[in-house]
Amino acid sequence: MSGVATDTARSGFGRGGATIRLAFGRGLSVCVSVAAVTAALGSALTAAHFWKSPKVSKRLSPHHSVPRLGSACPHSGQRGRRGAVDQKPGQKPDQKHRFAGFRPGGLVAAVLAFSVLSAHAEVLLERAQSRGTLNVCTSDEFPPFKMLDAQGKPSGLIMDLIVDLQQQLSARVGQPLKLSLVQVNPLNRLLFLDQGRCEVLVTSLLDTPARRREVDFASPGFYSSAATVFAPKSTAVPDWESLRGKTLCAPATSVWVRPFESRYGVQFASFNGTAEVRKAVADSRCLGAMGDDALYSALARQPEWADYEVKLPGQAPAPWGIALRKGQPELLAAVSNIVEGWHAKGLIITLEQRYGLAPNAWVAQQHAQARHE
Repeated sequence: MSGVATDTARSGFGRGGATIRLAFGRGLSVCVSVAAVTAALGSALTAAHFWKSPKVSKRLSPHHSVPRLGSACPHSGQRGRRGAVDQKPGQKPDQKHRFAGFRPGGLVAAVLAFSVLSAHAEVLLERAQSRGTLNVCTSDEFPPFKMLDAQGKPSGLIMDLIVDLQQQLSARVGQPLKLSLVQVNPLNRLLFLDQGRCEVLVTSLLDTPARRREVDFASPGFYSSAATVFAPKSTAVPDWESLRGKTLCAPATSVWVRPFESRYGVQFASFNGTAEVRKAVADSRCLGAMGDDALYSALARQPEWADYEVKLPGQAPAPWGIALRKGQPELLAAVSNIVEGWHAKGLIITLEQRYGLAPNAWVAQQHAQARHE
């Protein structure tokens, strides 16, 4: 290794952090974030991480571990080990054996791991600052959560929150960020988020443990809903058990489909998104729709749906969360803080009143809790 140099790099919110540039010769060098390494290893980055052989425990080694030392780099690892063993007592190490304790294979694996971490860490916010635009993934929702106004522009409760999010993030990064909406549907929304096409996803996406394995959610959520049935007023649906063997329309990605199939024997016709579900219900292609009680309660108040109603009390409630791609800790913290402010100030309750929505008990609870913290 021809040399090690340090300089400073700036994170997405302007805090400085040390990096180490590893120069390997022949023009090859890699910058490693000290903060990222420290976070990953639980200790500060030192020369020992590059020159000491790691202890390997077979019992503790994961099944899908990094290939054994030397296997990732065919010309390193084992050769260095033999050099160290073959050296005679008292013999002065020559150039060939000088770096016998150095483990290039382990270093490459470590650098690759940290490079991946660095590539994801706050890169989305950095791109947003660089282009001066905040990309927000959003989808068609039921009015008045998201709709088009008289001028054909997006409006509604969710849209108002998106605009406030854009303004607050602009203030936090110290520069104006234009708002760019990226249209998604239930089938591609998490894919678009993972691909980095948007910094955040703001829809009626339910925050569930299964989805948290795929993306990060700002905490707390900003709204909440539960599963219900929306059907014509003339259709009798006394309880969930009465739906056994009946067909309901639902989005293909609904987290409620499988549990309700198993619990109540409901059959489902799946569709790409809520717009398709609404059309199928209007065309009588199913008995009704299963979905968010908050959305369908609002839809029932629209004149064109006057002959429909919410049939059953909600089950399996979950919050709506703002989703982010994993590996954006500062952005996640900033968005979470903004959502906390919405609840503390009562902004969402104000928007409910503005758009004529029935009070959401979960939102009221979050507001009361935030005011006392």
